[in-house]
Amino acid sequence: MVQTKMYLDFISRISQNINRRSVLIVVSILVVFLSLVWVSNYSFITLSSASETTVNVYKQGGEYDRTTKITNGKLKLLVPKGSYELTFRASDSSHYSIVKTKGFLTNVLFTAELKPENSRSFIGGNAGPCAYYTGDILLSSKCEGNRELKLHVPATASTPTYTTTQLPTKDGTALFGTIEGVHTTETETLVLTKVSAEDEEFGYHSLFSIDNANGTIRLRPTNSKPSASFDAHEPSAIFTGLASDATYSMSSYKNGFLLSEKYPKSVIYYETSTLANPKTIILNPPKEKVDPNSAYLSSYSDSIAVYYSAKNGGSKSELVYVNNSTKHFVFSRSFDKAYLCGNFTLCAFKKETLFLYNLTGNKPAELGVLERVNYAERLGNSILVINKSGAILFDPQTKNGHIAYSLDGYSFDSAQTYKNNFIVSVRGNKTGKIAMLIDTTLIDDTNKVDKKLLELSKSNEIESISPYGKYVYIVPSLGEIAYNESTNSFDYSSEKRLATNTSINQAVTSLGVDKSKFVFINTNP
Repeated sequence: MVQTKMYLDFISRISQNINRRSVLIVVSILVVFLSLVWVSNYSFITLSSASETTVNVYKQGGEYDRTTKITNGKLKLLVPKGSYELTFRASDSSHYSIVKTKGFLTNVLFTAELKPENSRSFIGGNAGPCAYYTGDILLSSKCEGNRELKLHVPATASTPTYTTTQLPTKDGTALFGTIEGVHTTETETLVLTKVSAEDEEFGYHSLFSIDNANGTIRLRPTNSKPSASFDAHEPSAIFTGLASDATYSMSSYKNGFLLSEKYPKSVIYYETSTLANPKTIILNPPKEKVDPNSAYLSSYSDSIAVYYSAKNGGSKSELVYVNNSTKHFVFSRSFDKAYLCGNFTLCAFKKETLFLYNLTGNKPAELGVLERVNYAERLGNSILVINKSGAILFDPQTKNGHIAYSLDGYSFDSAQTYKNNFIVSVRGNKTGKIAMLIDTTLIDDTNKVDKKLLELSKSNEIESISPYGKYVYIVPSLGEIAYNESTNSFDYSSEKRLATNTSINQAVTSLGVDKSKFVFINTNP
């Protein structure tokens, strides 16, 4: 019995030792495994800049979002593996880039190449979401389906800028009908409108020409020359060849423009110079089982594309692309909208995420993904991208760019490209909505005058600010009018006016704005 008990005790001690070793081995393996998992999911990013720089490091998907400073030339960060958007800012210069980290504590080295912001000039106030700049004047509207086109009249030394829908004319021409589309050339801006049978005896379309230099409006008929005096019921007012009950959209194409209906099976091409002999281009139907009622047409240079979203419950969307020949590009996801934004380049949005694709091959090749984007369009060799920081000129090949115009206190409203420049419309406190032309060929030499106006708007003595060109009109806040016995009239208090205007003059002087470039005018001195 004693021997049996000793034997059992011996076996028990061995079992306990084996169990301890097993647990230790399992724990060790688990620690090693978890360490490898952690290591595989983290990397270093080493950022460098020649000057003190603020940098925002944002991981796409939102898992990591940190703003910090580079003070000693370099900054090393431990970050989760993934794609990052880096935004560097130093004074009036910036750099924007997309980098990808691979995990396993690999180190990505990145040096910021800071570029200054670009030149800006004030070209209008309270612009509609669709703006058309001609080089001399700004036109704007509430986009298609609106009946009014506004001309933004430049400010002078005696009059602030204002808008009018009464365009100047030599023959009595007035814009009528619902705006369907606008197309701008070097010399004129064409506006296509629709008059419904409910408004007139019969429905028809009209094409108007607005002179880019002075805003003068006239008709561009297809069947006869305009008469000496304008009459909306004359044949010269009718743009022939279009279905009277159809609604068309207008887009630039080759040496003219395209007209297309909502769900296009074909488009009509007009050369701007003559408008004669329009050409009908048949569009191939999609091959996949997509939603035919989601068709969205876009064009760029000599290319046409129609994007179809996936059907409910479907996973595939399709782009029918026409450039000499027809290609069908199929995507494994569906976008909210997708349109051509360059030669063989597609911009596709899913909420605020922008996907860029190259269309030169037989399958779409992803160029990059950018998040938190409000607007994107081709601009020269870059993509103009607008996010919460401002307007970025982004090169999809190098995945680098810079902020051409920073918002910094303004809220973004709308944007349009103009040649190799762009128009941005922003909202500010007391400035309302202002439109600016950003010249990408020049560096800003105004000391960010638009941001100076935001500083000025903080004054309680100012009611509103209206800039255009070199003129900045200021409406003072003078309170309520009161009866003046000496003049037997109602007016603002002279003491209040003096104190208010003295305060405004001091505030303007403190801005440090170059008085040779900008003139500040008090509307009630």
